[in-house]
Amino acid sequence: MLIKLIPAVLLLLLSACGTSGIDERHALSASETSSETSQDHEQPIIESATAVVITVGQQDFIAKFYENEASEHLMNQMPFTLTMSDLNNNEKYYRFSENLPEMTTERPEIIHEGEIMSWNSHTLVLFYQTFTNSYGGYNRIGVIEDPVGLNEALGAEDVEVMFSVRKPRE
Repeated sequence: MLIKLIPAVLLLLLSACGTSGIDERHALSASETSSETSQDHEQPIIESATAVVITVGQQDFIAKFYENEASEHLMNQMPFTLTMSDLNNNEKYYRFSENLPEMTTERPEIIHEGEIMSWNSHTLVLFYQTFTNSYGGYNRIGVIEDPVGLNEALGAEDVEVMFSVRKPRE
């Protein structure tokens, strides 16, 4: 009788261990995912007394740019006005004739309203909707501090967007 119970007990123990391992893997995946998401905005912001003003029509939006070569290159070109086209009802984009400085690209899981990125080193993208993303090739440029009204200001058609550096008041 004891010999017949041993396989049943072993089977019970093995199935309990298997469940525990699965739970640990799911917990690890969840924590990895949350850390990836929380890193979305952990790039250093350029620590200077300047702000980037993004003007759409009569409305100004203040952005902070990340500390990287592409951001600095764009700031050195300002002021400039771009006619940006709509794509996917969540972003406006402009293709430069020359590439921005190369950087390591990423595939953010979630792109947030107000984020400014380059795509494939030659396209500047201004996102006006938050959405789940499946594309790679993005470099983070900056983020609009308060994107309230950005969607309405940009509208559904092509739009002129002015980028300028505003020096602080002395």
